[in-house]
This record gives sequence, structure tokens and C-alpha cells, in this order.
Amino acid sequence: MSDVLNATEVVVENWRRARTFGRRQLWLVVSAENCDGCDTLARQLADPELREGLSDQAYIAKIVAGDLRGSVASSLQIGSWTLESPGFPTTWVWTVSDDGLAFDAVAIGPLDDMRPDVDADGLLAGRSAWVHEAGGVTLQACSGSLCLPLNRGAEFRAEFSIPLHGE
Repeated sequence: MSDVLNATEVVVENWRRARTFGRRQLWLVVSAENCDGCDTLARQLADPELREGLSDQAYIAKIVAGDLRGSVASSLQIGSWTLESPGFPTTWVWTVSDDGLAFDAVAIGPLDDMRPDVDADGLLAGRSAWVHEAGGVTLQACSGSLCLPLNRGAEFRAEFSIPLHGE
């Protein structure tokens, strides 16, 4: 893994779209090329039944952070916040407001293969989801000297917002 990917412009554009379409959540899928889990999540999110269940609630945006066979960003920058990616795919789930985004949940890895709708419903409700292999992972969301750890013990939860109204 390598550098930080500045995704502010892409996030602002998709935040605006989510607001335009009346979605209450923005799901920011951070993906990579040559990533089996990313391909699995893309197939899951393309499933017509799952898409129908999300269509009036969540706006899904995808950012490719690089290529697993080469260089890939280890963190994502949105405004003054830097979000660590423990691996790929990582889906950051945000509540959309007129002022910006408030963190809701994170999904590490693809959704459950047997019941992707259960994980999707949980994300809509603000419950994080993670593959077994991510159980020991700690992500960090940092703005300046403030760093919030997100880990299994805290159910990958933290309270923070990213203001975007001035963007």
C-alpha cells in the first residue's frame, strides 16, 4: 500500500447527487483493480433485488484506489479527514445532510455471500459489517491531531462528520 488518495471532489459530487435524488445515505465503496473481494461486492451490489432494496435509501459511489498488483492507496482523504483502508473493498456508509456527511457504518470486505441483503439492511441501519479476516483490524479516521479508532470491539463505530457545504 502507498499514498493517500484525495477523494474530496469525487465525494462532493456524489454527495450532491445523493441529495438531488433524495437518498438518506451515501455508500462510498473503496475498491481496487485485481481484487477478488471487490469483484464479489460489485456483483452483489449489481444484483437487481439488492439494488431495488437500496434504491430509495442509498446512493452508491465507487472509488478505485489503485491496483493490488501495483500501487494502491492506503488511505482516503475527504476534506480535512483521512480514512484508513485496511484492505479492499471497504465501504464507508454516511448519512447525507445539507451540511455534509455523518459517519454511519463501515463494511470491510464484500457482503455475506449467503445473505447479502442482511448485511445491506444492517448498513442501512448504521451497523457495520466485516469479513471474519477483518476481526482484528483497526481503522482510523483522522482530522488533524484527532484520530478515532474503529475496531471490532467498538463494532467499527465512531461519531464524526465531514462538512461539505462549503465545498
